[in-house]
Amino acid sequence: MAQVAVLAQVDIDPVHKEAFDARARRHSADSQANEEGCLMFQVNTVEDNPNRYVMYEVYVGKDAIETHMNSDHMKSFRSDTADMVKDRVITILNVVTEI
Repeated sequence: MAQVAVLAQVDIDPVHKEAFDARARRHSADSQANEEGCLMFQVNTVEDNPNRYVMYEVYVGKDAIETHMNSDHMKSFRSDTADMVKDRVITILNVVTEI
């Protein structure tokens, strides 16, 4: 099975930066601790735009992404951050050089 990555770009309201940062860190930890198919979940900010988060996630395959998207911790993350997020773009990537 080929690895698949998710690149999630999330623009947040600057008023919520501290709260979103803490919640994104917890979501990353929850995903890595509770999902066998999650190989990596990295939270980043853009150097010249600290209100734009880029999350880079690597999964063992497409089924693992489905598991992630339907997990309770993902649903909680989306709910908890709904008022913080201004825009979200999700890109699914086929991994060429696997980890």
